[in-house]
Amino acid sequence: KTSYSNLYELFNFFVKPFDLTKAPLFRMKYVKFWNGKSILFSDFHHIICDGSSISIFIDELCKLYNEQSLDNIEFDYIDYSVWEKDYFKTKSFEESENFWLEQYKDEIPVLSMPTTYKRGNTYSFEGAKIYKTIPDSDKILDLCKSLNSTPYMFLLSIYYILLYKYTSQTDIIVGTPIVGRNMPELENIIGMFVNTLALRNKIDPKKSFAELLNDISTNCLNCFEYQTYPFDKLIEKLNIKRDINQNPLFDTMFVYQNEGNKEIKLGKISSKYYMPDNKTSKFDFLLEIVPENNHFNVNLEYCTSLFSNDFMQAFLEHYINVLNSVIENIDIKISDICILSL
Repeated sequence: KTSYSNLYELFNFFVKPFDLTKAPLFRMKYVKFWNGKSILFSDFHHIICDGSSISIFIDELCKLYNEQSLDNIEFDYIDYSVWEKDYFKTKSFEESENFWLEQYKDEIPVLSMPTTYKRGNTYSFEGAKIYKTIPDSDKILDLCKSLNSTPYMFLLSIYYILLYKYTSQTDIIVGTPIVGRNMPELENIIGMFVNTLALRNKIDPKKSFAELLNDISTNCLNCFEYQTYPFDKLIEKLNIKRDINQNPLFDTMFVYQNEGNKEIKLGKISSKYYMPDNKTSKFDFLLEIVPENNHFNVNLEYCTSLFSNDFMQAFLEHYINVLNSVIENIDIKISDICILSL
């Protein structure tokens, strides 16, 4: 047993690098505290696990704890590996490759985001997170329905507007993860299925938000149709020079978690997630939005060697300001949107 005040210290002691040559590539530790609380630490290497896999793992853990039987799984991740290898030889793969190469046939834009500090010669993965809440999500969800849009498309469009306001660029690439489980046989398998899509969209400041939303939605749906094409192969085919101080193709990501966090049901035990800040950032900055009960949790992860906390606090406030402007008037022109408070 130990003191609950040592929680973050315990987390730092628990998380260690994995040796990819040795199984297993996950570890767990159960700790009891003097105050009667306890915690189950779990650490999975991303090569064997994605976000959907975590939900599957928690669901199965809860079933076992509650003495329920697990569903039979007919296929395993090795089956997926075989299917993917065969897919690379199909006409469908060729069509997907042609689609993505067409997306990037013109000169590829680099996001000219202003930074607090000068970019170094090598990439730094040191990062931090800022957390905010967007209240009254039902109002936003109702607006999305009236526009025949999904919350993902709607909130992503807001992000593009904010990036345009910061950079004055009208050709912007934003990375986004896609679940990658496009076959029903894959729905309940634990493994790494997520692919990354590089969404390239054009912003016309003369258009209204409703028009921009339609443009971005149409383009994104086309991209989703070819979502199985691996991002690494796109980088390889484009022959992009890999700078050691910058990510290839895009510097920012947008993530929308459709289902939020999986509910933890361990009998009568009151349980919740503990997700500490690991103080890293894989990209210059990443915006994640998670729907909860009548609100959105917003997490902004950023590289601390490029941006100060004050700068990114303002950036996140400006995102919310753009959102509020659009909620007030969906027909507002992009050029008329102000990132400052209404």
